[in-house]
Amino acid sequence: MAQAPLLARLDADDLALPERLARQVQFLQAHPDVGLLGTAAREVDPSGRDVAVVRPPVDDDAIRRTLIRANPFVHSSVIVRRSVLDRAGRYDPGFPVAQDYDLWMRLSRVTRLANLPEPLVVRRLTPGRVSAVRDDDRLRAEARVRWRAVRSRAYPWWCAVFVLRPLAALALPPAWRRALRGPTGMGGAPQRV
Repeated sequence: MAQAPLLARLDADDLALPERLARQVQFLQAHPDVGLLGTAAREVDPSGRDVAVVRPPVDDDAIRRTLIRANPFVHSSVIVRRSVLDRAGRYDPGFPVAQDYDLWMRLSRVTRLANLPEPLVVRRLTPGRVSAVRDDDRLRAEARVRWRAVRSRAYPWWCAVFVLRPLAALALPPAWRRALRGPTGMGGAPQRV
């Protein structure tokens, strides 16, 4: 329902650093061809202790190479131009989870993408978060998003191999999946340092 020319996201349990919006607006003013901009993020456990820093790829080419393999944006960090959102469409209610991943894939067809390298949001890793509780749904949604991208020719046919990764993960017991993803539970996602 928001009508502003720039729309920023922040999940209810996450935090934005005071300079986040100013830094993102400054970047977007200097780069009018970029329609979706995220940032790196600090991740903290339920007690507030730092666990990791998520450092997604920063430039359009690197983001596009990553996008077919994993979600290269921290959802709470993104700001999007209303004009490109209107062209690409909004969150698809047909996706019970991973709506953000689907939206980024569609936005990639109408605008350039970027991430700021600085962690400008703090993501709280709570036990009840969707990525932990609805892992099977997330994996199915990722496969669907990737298949739609290949089928629409946004990516070459050989990228269909990346559709198989989440489907193969579904065959593993959930405990094995958690172990493979590592301490923050986001294997295949942006680089952690």
